[in-house]
Amino acid sequence: MDYLREESELSHMTLFDVCGTLFYSNTTFDFLAFYYRRSSGYQRKIKWLTSLPAKIFFKVFYRLTHFDLLRYLAVYSLRGEKEVDIRQEVKSFVDILFQRHAVQPIIGVLQQTQEQRLHVGLISASLDIIIEEIAKRFNIKYWHASQLGFDKGICTGKIEVDLYGRKDKLVRRYAAEFADMVFITDNFNDLAIRNLVNDFRAVSFPKDRHFWEKRLSNNVIYEK
Repeated sequence: MDYLREESELSHMTLFDVCGTLFYSNTTFDFLAFYYRRSSGYQRKIKWLTSLPAKIFFKVFYRLTHFDLLRYLAVYSLRGEKEVDIRQEVKSFVDILFQRHAVQPIIGVLQQTQEQRLHVGLISASLDIIIEEIAKRFNIKYWHASQLGFDKGICTGKIEVDLYGRKDKLVRRYAAEFADMVFITDNFNDLAIRNLVNDFRAVSFPKDRHFWEKRLSNNVIYEK
């Protein structure tokens, strides 16, 4: 969803990452596994794509090109699928996310922020069809995600607008609209956003706490 300003006066915004921050899930890959849970062919494909030799290849490929080929190939598997079927499966998948994979302490922070009548947004490189459904469950109207392509109700298998590695551009736009900005994430790669907001907060497993403490000496660090 690509809009920022609808109210005449905007003062505070708290932006939440989604994967690993609100849910113990890489929602793109977990949704694809859910969607193709009865497909032995897809399961074999994913097993190969996530094998050690493949992981090494994709890691080197990304370092050289800054292009996530593994994600591209996985999402391309949706090519030819009906949009109505995908969206129906998304609803069932998101049900499971809330039931089994919610990071309750951070969802509590989100809900407390909403109770204070402060603006809340979601920003994720995951697929928009997933993040849109999550936003609906939280009654959040500000959300941004990577746009999955559809043509006449059929999935193209392409990511038309990709937020992977580009969250900072959106955050800059928010910073121009809101006087007070909070960003909450578990993603190491989001450290680049630290200097764009008033308050950068990390969500961390205990084993990663030292990483965050070393870089965020005066910031809030939530444990999950």
